Amino acid sequence: PAAAAQVWWLLTVLWTWNTYRAHAASARDLHRLLCWVPIMQFVHGILSLFNYSSCPWETTLALVYATFWSIVTILKEPVMLLCLLLVSKGWCITRNTLDRREVCLAGSILAMLYASVSVQMSLDTPLASVPMVIMYIAMLIEIAWSIFNNLRILKAQVSVPPGASCERYPRPSERSPRP
Repeated sequence: PAAAAQVWWLLTVLWTWNTYRAHAASARDLHRLLCWVPIMQFVHGILSLFNYSSCPWETTLALVYATFWSIVTILKEPVMLLCLLLVSKGWCITRNTLDRREVCLAGSILAMLYASVSVQMSLDTPLASVPMVIMYIAMLIEIAWSIFNNLRILKAQVSVPPGASCERYPRPSERSPRP
């Protein structure tokens, strides 16, 4: 965990610097959201190091480490999958906004995934993993469907002759500039 935490620290610093300093003018909301992936992984790595080094977890401080490690472990999966889902949907890449249906479906899947991860970590039976596996499959299907739709949108953007505008799916260069 120590080496992984150092790598995640480096990635956190590089991505954040790249997003907020080096390319701040062209950074989109997606770039800022993606800053959370290395941050969550770095925090999880540090908490894992403290948690495992305080084994057998008999002191109050060891229980605090274990509690925060559990919280971050539960939170990091949905955050990373949300980022993957938004990238697969082309948010801030090929499309500025997502349809309400897409947002509701993604939010529902993420909420159920969060609940299933919590159940899986709380119970000590093999059956506790079943809801989590079902939700991961649902997330995988949604991501695959989103990639398919995003490729369709890209094809529509490419097939529009130069100078013409594709109102439903504007090219990234035709987007309105950020304020």
